[in-house]
Amino acid sequence: VVKNSNYVISDNDVKAAVVGAINTFFDINNWDFGETFYFSELSAYLHQALTPKISSIIIVPTSTSLAFGNLYQINAEADEIVISAATADNVEVISAITAAQLV
Repeated sequence: VVKNSNYVISDNDVKAAVVGAINTFFDINNWDFGETFYFSELSAYLHQALTPKISSIIIVPTSTSLAFGNLYQINAEADEIVISAATADNVEVISAITAAQLV
């Protein structure tokens, strides 16, 4: 997450706000079995929900077997629902998006 430099907020508060908004987005009542997750929809929701706290957000896999972009679409099987397991430890506050963050 790139924090809005014109807004005074701590990194921990940004992390808590991001996780809270992600949990709201992934509320079980918002999803159907087999529905595909698109990061663009989550990103748009987070920008709307967290304005003016953040200026940008990206998703980067933590697994070394995956690359940037692998999580932009996740297809659920007909008997699966996509949920979030995100915690504040999974949210990194950065000053800008650079190539180093995409690895």
